[in-house]
Amino acid sequence: MSSDRRSNAPNPFAKEWDPGFSSPKNYQDDKCYVERREGNYSDDDHLDMFLEDAEDSVPSREVEEMRNFCQDVSTHDLISRDGIPGKCRARLDDREYPPQAKKAPVRNSQSLSASELYKLLKEPRFNNGGSPNADRRLIHIPNLDPHFILALAKTASQHQVSVLREAIWKHLALQTAFGVKIPVRHRMYHLEFHFPYYALRKLPATKACPPNPVHTKPPRQWIDLSFLGVNSPKSEVKQADGIHESHISLVICGTHNSRWVGYAFDTDLDDEEVGEDEDPDPELNEDPAAWNGGKYVIDANIPIWDPREYFLAIAETRMCQILKEWRNLVRALEQSINAYVRN
Repeated sequence: MSSDRRSNAPNPFAKEWDPGFSSPKNYQDDKCYVERREGNYSDDDHLDMFLEDAEDSVPSREVEEMRNFCQDVSTHDLISRDGIPGKCRARLDDREYPPQAKKAPVRNSQSLSASELYKLLKEPRFNNGGSPNADRRLIHIPNLDPHFILALAKTASQHQVSVLREAIWKHLALQTAFGVKIPVRHRMYHLEFHFPYYALRKLPATKACPPNPVHTKPPRQWIDLSFLGVNSPKSEVKQADGIHESHISLVICGTHNSRWVGYAFDTDLDDEEVGEDEDPDPELNEDPAAWNGGKYVIDANIPIWDPREYFLAIAETRMCQILKEWRNLVRALEQSINAYVRN
């Protein structure tokens, strides 16, 4: 009998997807982690609660880096719509399972400020009156800033905290990662990729290559390449080339094949607000997490429910983008070196 039980137990070292993620379950972790913590805490303690691991007494440099980046953020600014200097750039896409015959009930909100995103994430994810359940939730934030980090920290559920905290640090620190984690003691899964790359662009005319201001976007650097002389000699306006540190992150955490949350962070070199009426095709609801600067798009109105399929689809399109960026950079360097040798 005992040997039968051992044979039926899941193997933590097996390279396979747990079939339990396909079994019906009604696990709804809808309570914010910071609200479940016991103690005398104020609203401005929530970020520290999110960043610190209550079960780990070893100081963390990663936590210190995130705390320094977010040092001036406050709950008052987050709640006050006029108190946030950030731009309206986040997107929230909620889908209910099972989908209907034509399309799943959806709550799709675009061009959100950190304050607006926070208010939406504070609403119950399940059983919220007439609103659809958010079985599949996607959050996309370009140029992640401290106010958006605070909005996520104050609304993440307990099983999302460690995954989200690690993803935010890896994105800020330009880390590289690609993997799947299925904790032995918990019936949940984590899928993540973090891809750093360099983007060759014209240096902004108003900047002499300073680092981006802290507290408005991740601390990325511009590297001046004017010494390479890549510009065409026939150009009337000679604008120097530069390399911009860039990064793309996607992390998915869930408890079921049809119940999961995805967080996508990336670098928007234009850093412009996206208007609701700027989509040239009103019939196409483009998934911004899949945008790679090319013609390939994923229609958010035809959602990919399987988390592994969605994860690989986004990874594929983003790796194509990064490959193009690297080829562009290498070609520019080749042209500069060849021109120098000829002269």
